[in-house]
Amino acid sequence: MWYKAPHWDSLKATLFGKFYETIVANYFSTKGFNVYDQGIAIYIEWLEELNEHTLGKKIEKLHNIKLTDPTIIDKVIKKFQDEIMKLKERRRQRFHPDLVLEKGCKYYIVEMQVWPVWLKQKYRETGLTWNVILNEGVAIVPRILATKVKVQNKVHPVSGFYYVTYSRSKDHESIEEFFKLFTSREFKLLYMDEIIQEVKDRKWYKELLSRVKDEVTKLLKNLEEGKVEL
Repeated sequence: MWYKAPHWDSLKATLFGKFYETIVANYFSTKGFNVYDQGIAIYIEWLEELNEHTLGKKIEKLHNIKLTDPTIIDKVIKKFQDEIMKLKERRRQRFHPDLVLEKGCKYYIVEMQVWPVWLKQKYRETGLTWNVILNEGVAIVPRILATKVKVQNKVHPVSGFYYVTYSRSKDHESIEEFFKLFTSREFKLLYMDEIIQEVKDRKWYKELLSRVKDEVTKLLKNLEEGKVEL
């Protein structure tokens, strides 16, 4: 037996983490979107302000959602306020989304966080739940409040937000409905395990896996020969 044996689940998750964004980007391309991953930015001043007036309208809509825990509304709003305050305290000027999509002159922000091993260790499940949103720094908060996005030096209004995580949870419908009402824009949750099922027979997907396999095989072959070439 080895000293400090590798964590095999983490090893697989790390490898997958190096190319799953390529899968997601190509998935959206097959849906007719133009996909941008360079020259994209959101400035902090473009986040919708959560003042007494805007919150009053939001809370009125949110109370119509059937939530198993009604305190979620107040908890989510506080989470957003706290995160916005942290950004201001750090004097952060902007952040960069994972992708920006464009279709029919409408622009959508995409954030991806696929954490299967970590979620399983901490929460004993891999789905995106309210518990995860309220306790972790998922990229929904506060980025979903972005009203504008810069793409290749041009500024566009944001029509919606797509969040990609590992797998579907029992909270899927309430989370989607909540954030659609919270932003008055399109909001969709997408799941990596479902995307993989949809694209598994596509030519580009098989070519990507073949390239990954070649690179990993090359690395292991070099290691067997006593060489490290990264």
